[in-house]
Amino acid sequence: METLRKERKTLRQLIRIAKKHNGYVPFELVPQYPENNYYIKKLRNEHLIVLGSMQGKTNSMGIIIYDSYYITDDGLHFFEHRWESFKSILFRSILIPIIVAFLTALVTQHFAPWIWHSISKMLG
Repeated sequence: METLRKERKTLRQLIRIAKKHNGYVPFELVPQYPENNYYIKKLRNEHLIVLGSMQGKTNSMGIIIYDSYYITDDGLHFFEHRWESFKSILFRSILIPIIVAFLTALVTQHFAPWIWHSISKMLG
């Protein structure tokens, strides 16, 4: 899942706050800056955070009154998944080609004289 730098920064801030409040982030403790609402919405759309109710309050109709955000398991482990994905890309895109090139060069240098000698015997 692709995220913007500011989304990740906001998620880190929310996780820090949630650790002090049993996984919840009270609305009043959410860092307020103008573009924050956009990043909060993006985090909610990615299911990294959801609306929560710390006290479990309901109104007269039995509808839950939300007073916080709750960090989901995906949100709590987002950075671990991101790191694993980075390592996988690094391995597949950089290390594997280097190893293949090294082995190809090694095999070519080792067998080139033998191949050349065999070809020259066949031709002449």
